[in-house]
Amino acid sequence: MRPTLDGSELESVLGMRDKVPGLKDMKNEPASASAAWLEAMAACTREQGTALVVKITPSPMRLPLVAQMAKQNTRFVVMERIRTLEYILCMVRDCKSDKLTGVEPPGTPTTRAGALALRAKGDEACFQEARHADIEVLAQLDPEKLPAAVHGLLQRTGSHTAYLQQAGLTGKQRPSVISMEDLTALEYDTADEPYKALNQSVDAWMEALRSLSIAPDEDKVRDALLPLAHTRERTKPEQMISNWAEVEAQLHELGLVDSNGYATRNCPGHGTDLAQKCDVSGKRRGAVV
Repeated sequence: MRPTLDGSELESVLGMRDKVPGLKDMKNEPASASAAWLEAMAACTREQGTALVVKITPSPMRLPLVAQMAKQNTRFVVMERIRTLEYILCMVRDCKSDKLTGVEPPGTPTTRAGALALRAKGDEACFQEARHADIEVLAQLDPEKLPAAVHGLLQRTGSHTAYLQQAGLTGKQRPSVISMEDLTALEYDTADEPYKALNQSVDAWMEALRSLSIAPDEDKVRDALLPLAHTRERTKPEQMISNWAEVEAQLHELGLVDSNGYATRNCPGHGTDLAQKCDVSGKRRGAVV
């Protein structure tokens, strides 16, 4: 009902933690305790006419928590990155592996002056130093590791299916699958087609809200998104890859870069179909789940 909580409301929500004794930090808590705290916070938000939305990275460690939340009649929406190359560049530059598929970043963070010796410090230390350094962080890709990484990441939708089945989601909890590229399309809207990307993003956010059992008002969604239109420009991969000359041909062969030099949408938007997978060339194929 309100776009955000004011200070007093936020304090009240966080105060619900006191109703679950012993909770201090969700990160290392048993799944049952974390789920209890989230349910307490959800009860508080319901009293205030708002909804609690939680972001969870799908990983084996988080599966018990997702299973507990499924039992609490939680609604889910799956948000995926479908420009595989852009996702890979984020993984490499931020020193992050993909917890769902187990794919490791096929490269190392670097600068235009040379490689950063960050990986040996551990993923978290690598991430903190790479992202907070007062330098431009690029990605140096490993040509030998790229094909396997791409193939693994293009199986993420099918992996989501298996993950949510393991968590015990019921039929009525079946989530929509929304691409981050559709959700953010309006940010990269162009002057020659000023409404195409906006409509694309409005449709995506409407579907995301419906998946969470929230009845969206399209006019309100559109008004909320409008300030974000035309606020970003797409960057060509060659500007973020330090060894572009070495991997350019391979990236084109894998279907990760289009003829204009931008990252491709490897798996077209698939709406509510969690049983879709993509092959390495980016073509969709059906999968029986």
